Amino acid sequence: FIFNSKKERFTFFKKHTDITIIDTFFIDTMFNNNKYHDRYYPNLLDNIPNDERKNHFFSPTILINKNLKEKIRIAEKTENQFLFIFDILKLKDYLYALSSPLRIKKINLNNIMFRNMNIGPILKADFKKNISSKSSFLGILNYLLFKALKNEKIKLRLVINWFENQSIDRGFNLGKNKFFPNTLSLGYQGFSGYHDFHSHYIPTLHEYETGQTPNQLAVIGKTIVKKIRKVCPYIN
Repeated sequence: FIFNSKKERFTFFKKHTDITIIDTFFIDTMFNNNKYHDRYYPNLLDNIPNDERKNHFFSPTILINKNLKEKIRIAEKTENQFLFIFDILKLKDYLYALSSPLRIKKINLNNIMFRNMNIGPILKADFKKNISSKSSFLGILNYLLFKALKNEKIKLRLVINWFENQSIDRGFNLGKNKFFPNTLSLGYQGFSGYHDFHSHYIPTLHEYETGQTPNQLAVIGKTIVKKIRKVCPYIN
């Protein structure tokens, strides 16, 4: 990622104010025949007034296997504007994220009680299984992104998170809530039919209370609203 950084992009980004950041992804199938096809927010900008579009930036999580520089070039030919995390973060940020398992290892997990049960062995097994989790690594980078934006005195108006409530999202939302607590964040779930089978799509009360969720959720059906409020009644 670092080798694709470009200072000019971030310099351009810093010239804007009242910015809306839109969390998205870059995956290989979004690039066909030398064209970029937005899988997550198709035609979104068509519904935004022309004078407001200049302050909207898509911030993609990169899930591309090869030819990233060329695909960035293709994406930048479109009307979309992008905020790439590697244009902002420094080498020390990547080292901090990579070394996180060493810090977690120092936590004593031997006697963690939950409902009168010692779940310490389960937590230790989970830590060993996911010690090199890419999702956790990217989540920490997302957290550091908002820290860097705060240090640069960037003014944010709105943050939109493609919300699947995975580690990537928790780091994203925790960073936003800590460094930009007065900026509204909206978690968008542009999918349906999965909440009964993927329980992590529904945030828990603990995740909400510890700042790991967006301030509000936008879903595509009243049935989903009921399912979410049954577990986390305080989220809007």
